[in-house]
Amino acid sequence: WIATSFILTQTVFLLLYGQLLRIFPAKRVFISAIVIFELGSLVCEVAQNVGQLIAGRTVSGVGASGICMFHGVVDSALN
Repeated sequence: WIATSFILTQTVFLLLYGQLLRIFPAKRVFISAIVIFELGSLVCEVAQNVGQLIAGRTVSGVGASGICMFHGVVDSALN
């Protein structure tokens, strides 16, 4: 469940970040995604049971989704 929560959340939030990048400046969305990812990683670091670890990985997946989407936007802008 630890890996599944990350991948599932990352997949679900890709569309949301796509819309956010159309509305808000890319730099702000990217920085927000990094902060969310780091907060999730912090939760994983201090987790004392598997439930907390899964919650942290889920939050990290939300942030990773934004980072992944931003990478696609930058790549398409450069080509």
